[in-house]
Amino acid sequence: LWTEVLSVLDDLEHAFGQAVLSIGELAEVLEAGLSSLTLALAPPTVDQLLVGAIERSRHPDIKAAVLIGFNDGLFPQRPGEDSILNDDDRAQLRGAGLRITPPARERVLDESMLAYIALTRASDALVITYAASDDRGKTLGPSPYVATLLAACPGLKVTSVADPTRDRSMWDILAPCDLRRRLALEFHSRPSREVDSQEPRRRWNELYDAARHGLCKDNVTRTALRALDERRPTKLAAKSLAQVFADPLRTSVSQLETYARCPFKFFAEHVLRLRQRGGARLQALDVGRVYHHVLEDFVRGTVERQAPLARLPDGDLVASLGKSCRRVGDTLPSDATVLEPRNAYVLRRSARDLRRVLQAQRRAAQGGRAGTLAAELAFGSDDPGSLPALEILTEGRRRAVLRGYIDRVDLAVLDDALGVVIDYKRTRGKILSLAEVYHGLALQLLAYLLVLAENGEAIAGQRVEPIAALFVSLTSQYARVPHPDDDSRDTQLGGTFRPRGVIRADKVDALAASSGTGWLADYSFYRNKDGRIGRVDTTDAASPAEFRRLLAHTRTKLGQLVDGVLEGNVCVSPYRLNGFRPCSYCDMKTACRFDFGQDHVRELEPLKRSEVFTRLSGPAEPK
Repeated sequence: LWTEVLSVLDDLEHAFGQAVLSIGELAEVLEAGLSSLTLALAPPTVDQLLVGAIERSRHPDIKAAVLIGFNDGLFPQRPGEDSILNDDDRAQLRGAGLRITPPARERVLDESMLAYIALTRASDALVITYAASDDRGKTLGPSPYVATLLAACPGLKVTSVADPTRDRSMWDILAPCDLRRRLALEFHSRPSREVDSQEPRRRWNELYDAARHGLCKDNVTRTALRALDERRPTKLAAKSLAQVFADPLRTSVSQLETYARCPFKFFAEHVLRLRQRGGARLQALDVGRVYHHVLEDFVRGTVERQAPLARLPDGDLVASLGKSCRRVGDTLPSDATVLEPRNAYVLRRSARDLRRVLQAQRRAAQGGRAGTLAAELAFGSDDPGSLPALEILTEGRRRAVLRGYIDRVDLAVLDDALGVVIDYKRTRGKILSLAEVYHGLALQLLAYLLVLAENGEAIAGQRVEPIAALFVSLTSQYARVPHPDDDSRDTQLGGTFRPRGVIRADKVDALAASSGTGWLADYSFYRNKDGRIGRVDTTDAASPAEFRRLLAHTRTKLGQLVDGVLEGNVCVSPYRLNGFRPCSYCDMKTACRFDFGQDHVRELEPLKRSEVFTRLSGPAEPK
């Protein structure tokens, strides 16, 4: 009843929206909607089906009983072991008048009594079922009571019922939802016609035809049956393309990354602008967004005051950070009274957490010669001070202009102006996966370097040569200690906020003082005794040639994604890489109806950093 009433109210909201109705009009509308409800209630004089657990159900005089799950370990249920009180302890406590769970031996006797009740209540028929295996295929045994029953009643026999999904039988189809599920499984998993058994194939085809031509009349089943057709490559018509996309294409790098993950997700989110249906719920403060705003305000303040982070005393750092937190707090919505205590807590935690982040950044800056040049730097925007957009010319002679924001730009002026882009992430231990860069899934950070190389002169006064792109995690990693009582951990969390990304090896001295060999203190950079880059697959270092190829690949990949968008490819085509599947976190999965177990998935090749560099150094990328 509750579900049906909610459905009526949803229809009312959809039909009338913000329209204002009088009391009388609203009453008439509700009466009309509720009058259409039908509830399947069995009169008390008619046979009924009672469902319940044995220990929680009353047992009237019943004609037939079905005992489900008559498996070993479930019936009788094994009493759990208690690591604190044994049976003797429980007996003594109960004897002293304390209410406590009975001992295990008493619970075993209770299980026997429940089995006796279950087996003797039906007057006409008794059916006992138990599973032969669990969901993972592990063999399960029957209850010990089964052997006792077979010995007491020689005429009983055990019947094995096969899994209908394996033998393609239809005995489990009892409702439209069962029909939809089984038809989908049949058509997505059946063998080809040449090797398939003709009899089950014929039966399922006849059932499908019957369902399409009147057996099932509800809209849900009809829509599901239409979706059983084979997925074909889907493209927008030329007329639609001209209406949807202008020349040049104006988008962002993050939107093109969405296209690389799944073209349909890009089409649904950024062309159709589909959104999850909103609900009336309290919206908690976005902690990651608050961190970004506080850091943006803090870094902008250091640039305006010409107070480099490397030379900022700890007291001034804490005071400036507190002011930034208060300024950001003043911009938060003031009408969310219920959330104000939580928001205040988030701001206090932001000051505490970001203090450690900035102290780690100051420690890293003191070892190098780069200073902060800009914070929240826009490109391709109408904002004052924005850099020009990043322009992409594709292999198909199409054009795109990309917009976005760079969290932070650092500059070291040596013989040349050397630029570093930094992107703040709240993900713990965020790294730049070159396998994802290679496949076009993580291009944003390197695209910032392209922006800096092309248009950095506008803010630096001279041409800027990019040397590093780094993620800075705003959440510290866990500190390892030999024992919980050991208090020898690093209270400053040194190294837990180490930036990760890609660094040009010949320019690393601009970021950190040379340490000779081994790992640098504040960067993931390893140098062998012979001076060459070591630990290639775990370090962030790249040779000058490798660094240039990464940037060239980023521009090429952006162009390929732009070509795909402007060609109108909107097919449902998610990927899988190293076991990760983006559909688990996709808001559009209710619209595309993609089934990861049945539909085709783009399997992307997992690559190590060294393998990516090898691929990019070849004469041509492999197909």
